[in-house]
Amino acid sequence: MDLPEDYIDLLSDELAPFGFEFLAVQDDPEGGTAVSFETEPDWFVRNFPGTDIERSYRRSWPPERLTLQITIDRGDDVTDVSFETYDLMLWANSEDHKLAGRLGSLADPIDHAAAVGEALGRILEPAPYSEDDDLA
Repeated sequence: MDLPEDYIDLLSDELAPFGFEFLAVQDDPEGGTAVSFETEPDWFVRNFPGTDIERSYRRSWPPERLTLQITIDRGDDVTDVSFETYDLMLWANSEDHKLAGRLGSLADPIDHAAAVGEALGRILEPAPYSEDDDLA
């Protein structure tokens, strides 16, 4: 599949605040495309300490890199957006159906890239807890 023009640049702009840099575009075994970005593990945990991502690696921390991957099928459907232990699409399906819809389609590449950045930001920097949350 040919990716939309400027899609990698759009994603790069959205993911840069989280320390990600473009890694590769590869063919997926099912005939789709996988787009990968990477970040340096120690930088990431210093800047996003609430994730405890290093715990998932146990004694093999730090890995060479942490990877975010977007998998797109032969059409414009995004089948996976994941970062290490986080499944952004699954999270969005349970938290924000509108955002989930934006994550699942590449029909508007600008909006899709923005949705990836928004979902990652909301997972990594959740809204502060408020006692009012208990009343909702």
